[in-house]
Amino acid sequence: SYELNNNPDVELEITDESGAKFEFVFGRRGDAYRLDAGSLPVGNYSYEANTSLSGKAYKERGEFSISPVQLELTVSKADHGLLYRWAQAHEGELVYPSGLASLPGQISARKEVHAVAHETKVLSDLINLKWILFLMLGLLCIEWLLRKRNGTY
Repeated sequence: SYELNNNPDVELEITDESGAKFEFVFGRRGDAYRLDAGSLPVGNYSYEANTSLSGKAYKERGEFSISPVQLELTVSKADHGLLYRWAQAHEGELVYPSGLASLPGQISARKEVHAVAHETKVLSDLINLKWILFLMLGLLCIEWLLRKRNGTY
């Protein structure tokens, strides 16, 4: 007759991948059932629901999985109100794309913003530079040959 009937209790048993069992009983709300299973950890689960009506037992089995929620991906549009409040809370300003031309002036007007230069010195021994060794040996050989040839040695 397709008439809703929520007189019998409906019991639900949820089992996670490690075999831990969570047992629930559906609550009655109006002429329907309602269940708040709380917050289950991420993973795969199987369930089995049991009830009986007029002496006949009913059983339903199934599986479901809970995946992690990535809050960053739920809203893909910028919340300009939030950005404005965040900028005000941190003594900043919200700049829209139409105002990008004024951004360099706003940055240079702030006294707490100044350039930072980083310098890294790398020291290496001259003995590790082979080309300098060969250059020095070559120059010494040329000097020796010139002095030997000119007789000033």
